[in-house]
Amino acid sequence: MKLQSTIIGFSLIAFFFACNQNNSNNQDDSQNKKEDTTLQDNSQSKATPSQSEDGKISDNDLLVFASVNLKVQEINQEAQADMIKVVERNGMDVDRYSQILQAEQSPEVQSDATAEEKAKFDAIASEIQAMQEQFQIKIDAYLTENNISEAEMQQLAMQIQSDSTLMQRYIMLQQAQSQTN
Repeated sequence: MKLQSTIIGFSLIAFFFACNQNNSNNQDDSQNKKEDTTLQDNSQSKATPSQSEDGKISDNDLLVFASVNLKVQEINQEAQADMIKVVERNGMDVDRYSQILQAEQSPEVQSDATAEEKAKFDAIASEIQAMQEQFQIKIDAYLTENNISEAEMQQLAMQIQSDSTLMQRYIMLQQAQSQTN
């Protein structure tokens, strides 16, 4: 059971990472700070649609969360596989692309990319950016289809991770759902 909790914790972290990565690609820091403040204000002033007025999260909401979280992970895995193909198709090793990307994103890391590598990197990065936008559209559409927002997903994920009783309910519901499918 502890291993399963750890695995689910990692999947929740993956959801956070995916959402945060997409937010950073689509919005600037000042807008993120404004949204974070709005989310905090909203979560303090009222219950989310995923909670009843007494703060309880229903089994149905946990099942919706599990289903949506699984689909988002599938979309992200598809995106990662497609991005790897783009890097390789453009004649660059994935590890080398990652090194150059890290140097581009961090002022502490000095890039040793050649002019040819930099040109390939720029072409790949442009193509990947367009792909990320398409994958974000897929995620947004799936969230909308399931009547849940990214902010609500993040809030539920945080609650599940921080509440061991809620985590156990979530695990049991997932197991029951997987046995019926």
